[in-house]
Amino acid sequence: MDTVDDWLDATTPSARGIAPIAPTSDRVGTKTPVTRQFDRMIETQRLPTLPEDHRHRTGPGSRLMLSDLRHEVKQTADCYRATVDRYRDLAEQAVRGSIINLNGATQLVGPFVDMIRMDPALSLLAIDLKSDRDEYLFAHGLNAALLSMTVAHSMGYQQRHDVVDVGVGALFQDIGMLRVPAEIRLAPRSITSDERMVIEQHPINSMDILERSSALSQTALLVAYQAHERNDRSGYPRRRQERSIHPLARVVNVADTYAALTCPRPHRPAISPYQAVKTLLHAASDGQLDRNVVRAFLNCVCLFPIGSYVELSDGLIARVLRNNGSAHTRPVVVPLNADGSETDIELDLKKLASIQVVRALDDHPRHDPPAGPDTGGSA
Repeated sequence: MDTVDDWLDATTPSARGIAPIAPTSDRVGTKTPVTRQFDRMIETQRLPTLPEDHRHRTGPGSRLMLSDLRHEVKQTADCYRATVDRYRDLAEQAVRGSIINLNGATQLVGPFVDMIRMDPALSLLAIDLKSDRDEYLFAHGLNAALLSMTVAHSMGYQQRHDVVDVGVGALFQDIGMLRVPAEIRLAPRSITSDERMVIEQHPINSMDILERSSALSQTALLVAYQAHERNDRSGYPRRRQERSIHPLARVVNVADTYAALTCPRPHRPAISPYQAVKTLLHAASDGQLDRNVVRAFLNCVCLFPIGSYVELSDGLIARVLRNNGSAHTRPVVVPLNADGSETDIELDLKKLASIQVVRALDDHPRHDPPAGPDTGGSA
């Protein structure tokens, strides 16, 4: 098959990936006023659907020149670090019981909306997947927010408030994890079934923290509440199925999964961006993740994700700079010099039929192991 689109369209959900149907209200018993309101709404009203034209929004969008993009990436990286620090301060105040001014929440993600409109590659190149364990919760929240906003924008959510809502929901989805005891949250081992139930309580904790402020929109709150639900009812806290999960929460679920897989945790190492994308594809084929969202994610991020490194068929090592829409295996790349620095040359593999990616690298080539088997065409 020529593209991931073909693969997604051809496969059908595997029975082994479908969780047994279970009551939606008993997975986690605790409720808050907002979660009661949302649960009643979900059971009695029809949620919004994805934009009708989302399958067709695969074009490159705005693109900066390489020199301008590099300059803006540096500015975006500074904004990223400042936002992580600000988010940590807000979250820690909230967990201590302070009634914080969450009007600042939109200010946290707002600048990144402008960056995505300037050039969608900006936010993806600024993501930090190597934060230490003390920073993980806050950096992960921002990573999930940037990915979610980029994907939502590409799917047809053009109104600023929609993009902000998905970003705020993604950013605050895990704030309730700060109420989970550190010996569970940071356990350097597999957790027990009882400990998992404690973790599955954290969306309720998040709502308890966030509902004290009227500054967050109902959509952002609902997205944060449902960010860990799965289409096949294997998610939490309410084991909802696809039609009962807000479409923007489905976007966050895909982005959150990718961001989590590619960042090391105390109980497991990170996997490469390429392997993480393959995991998303399998989860979509098994019915866990929304296929249309995974398709849109691939249209934005590429099979060989933006910011990662690849080996080309002509022997060059390159960094992936941009996606190429539905041409998932043929991104725009920047070759590296012998010392590992980047050249000033962009290669659009969609226009260069003689060159293709033959291998995804786990890290910058200065740290990558010797060449192994060809993986470029295996997904």
